[in-house]
Amino acid sequence: MTAIALKQIVTEALAEVGVDVASMRLPTGKPRETTWLGIEPGFGVRHYATGRNIYIVQTRMAGRLRTVTIGPASVITRHQATVVARRVLAYARVGLDPVTERKRIRSAPRFDDFLEEYWQRWSGRWKASTLVANEKYRRLYLDDAFPDIFIDALNEADVTRWFADLNNRMGPGGANRVVAILSSLLNKAESWGYRLENTNPCRAVRPNRKRKCERFLSRAELERLGEALARVRSSEDKVRPIAATAIALLLLTGCRAGEITSLQWQDLRGNRLKLRDSKTGPRTVWLGDEARALIDDLPRLKNIPWLFWSPRVTAPSLGNAAILMSLNRS
Repeated sequence: MTAIALKQIVTEALAEVGVDVASMRLPTGKPRETTWLGIEPGFGVRHYATGRNIYIVQTRMAGRLRTVTIGPASVITRHQATVVARRVLAYARVGLDPVTERKRIRSAPRFDDFLEEYWQRWSGRWKASTLVANEKYRRLYLDDAFPDIFIDALNEADVTRWFADLNNRMGPGGANRVVAILSSLLNKAESWGYRLENTNPCRAVRPNRKRKCERFLSRAELERLGEALARVRSSEDKVRPIAATAIALLLLTGCRAGEITSLQWQDLRGNRLKLRDSKTGPRTVWLGDEARALIDDLPRLKNIPWLFWSPRVTAPSLGNAAILMSLNRS
């Protein structure tokens, strides 16, 4: 169905409800947002910065996602716009034939094909650690999630069944993480024209409740930990004193373990740490006198850029396991 044919359908439907098309003036520019009314699928109102509102209907025709402008809300009523939207949707439904279905199959890929496209186009924006985790989730829980289902046909029932099975296969936090990846993927399917706008079925999924794990060391516990770290730092071992210093810096700065163990000397700027790649992006961490003194006591080796370096594995970052091992041995 061509754009001219669609325009003619809208013109005839408006005439039947008593609206003069010649008197309508449509706004220009990019709309701010769209409100979907829920009366018919794809029927909504687009809001413009000028304050004008336009009724639209969006549907897939001949394998393409089309947005049809009905008219300004200041000229036609919601009932009139609904009548026109139903006419457009009816033409879209009865206009399907085997040729059109083959075009739809070519334009709207299956889920597994779109998953590959999404990964190629979007995964380059993720951090390296995020990419590693998401690759694992994809391999285990997404690659075979919806076999033979087209991306524009995936619905709430499909996603709800998949999420229920997901919770039986992994923990609640991991399930939330995987459904967030799927939701992002389906949002991109809308943005790239494979699905109708605001039809993401993940919105119907209620995520698992997050468990709050908030535990602070008491004063007595901090004292005992400080004494243990001091003993480890005074030992003759090559690795354990460095690990103990890393633990002490975690306590004094509030940084994450990976942020501390991946520090390089170039990240130290006076009484500041310039974190190049934290979980929330680059940021500055201010050091107190005690934290700066701990760093000053670290050995600075030639051609070794890292503050915490293990001579046993000749690699940067002692890692969380080494830190915990050092603590347990104390």
